[in-house]
Amino acid sequence: MKEVLINKFDYEGNGITTLNGKKIFVNNALPNEKVQIEIIENKSNYSKARVKKFIKKSNIRRNSPCPYEECGGCNLLHIHYDDELKFKQNKINELFNNIENINDIIPADNEFNYRNKITIKVDKKIGYYKKNSHDIVPIKKCLLAKNEINEILKSITKLNLKNIKELTIKSSEDTMLIIKGEISNYKDFLNLNVDNILVLNNNKYTCIKGNDFITDTLQDIKLIIKKDSFYQINKKQTIKLYNEIIRLGKFNKNDTVLDMYCGIGTISLFISKYVKKVIGIEINKNAIKSANENKKINNIKNTYFHCLNANEIKITEKVDKIIVDPPRGGLDKKTIEFLNKSNANVIIYVSCNPITLKRDIELLKQFYSLKEITPVDMFPNTHHVECVSVLHQKSPKK
Repeated sequence: MKEVLINKFDYEGNGITTLNGKKIFVNNALPNEKVQIEIIENKSNYSKARVKKFIKKSNIRRNSPCPYEECGGCNLLHIHYDDELKFKQNKINELFNNIENINDIIPADNEFNYRNKITIKVDKKIGYYKKNSHDIVPIKKCLLAKNEINEILKSITKLNLKNIKELTIKSSEDTMLIIKGEISNYKDFLNLNVDNILVLNNNKYTCIKGNDFITDTLQDIKLIIKKDSFYQINKKQTIKLYNEIIRLGKFNKNDTVLDMYCGIGTISLFISKYVKKVIGIEINKNAIKSANENKKINNIKNTYFHCLNANEIKITEKVDKIIVDPPRGGLDKKTIEFLNKSNANVIIYVSCNPITLKRDIELLKQFYSLKEITPVDMFPNTHHVECVSVLHQKSPKK
């Protein structure tokens, strides 16, 4: 074991120190802490370590309110929320230090009980996976999950879960339980205080109670969310995020907007009243079906959804502004090429991964310049941070 001083955070909230000229990433260590460490993984140019003993603790450290220390669900419970926001703000400031307009992070109203979905693993025990393993950490309650989800979880732990591999619990305006595996005790599950229950076995869904969807309302947009649809897990922050898209986009009634990776149409429908027309593109045909259903129930006439891969898109009409909200891996080469040739005045890039966001902005810089970026804390008590950025076209093509 070696005694070291932690110098700073890495982008995932681990402590960083150096030992014999090699960078060491130390889990659960904070800047300015003096600790004894044990190396757990050695690479040629860096190592990973864990704390064996705290010699001097940081004043930003708090006792974790969660009893499940080995759970891999969240990694910043050991610092105060104000300091977590500073960490996330500094991360964005360092990554994008070449632009002036980096706005203050938009904090969450609730540090806890914000998740509207959790997935629980089952194998003799019921809980989350331990970090970097498939060992289950048994849990009875998740601090990040909505109270309704924890009440359902509490009831489930009393049931016979033999032959069940995984449980997903969702809570919006109604609740849903998805059971992966086989169940014989149908009556016990049907008696749970859950609106909708589905069983997934051999890649086939069977609805045994209620519907195969749940409902929600984002500000004034009503949504049907199918069993396998992507939906943001923090509703209050999602509304703040979408309002920031509207602020940065400066939409007007002459705008035709292309919404790439539109999913079930949430962003498209949210901005539709501010613009002339929205074209939504999504590769998942079930998501497009849901988007059209959501368009219909909201009686919105100026949105048009198409099932297309983002990198195969061909738009024949003039698009004024483009919104992209890709997966964590960011934009692929063909999509970057399309954006650079699009002749759109503005690109609004929503990203859950600042690293790939920076990479993609570099690939767009020949034709677009980053004007403003706003971090949004969608996931308190984790190192993740969402960003909304706006890029302006440098010189319109003739």
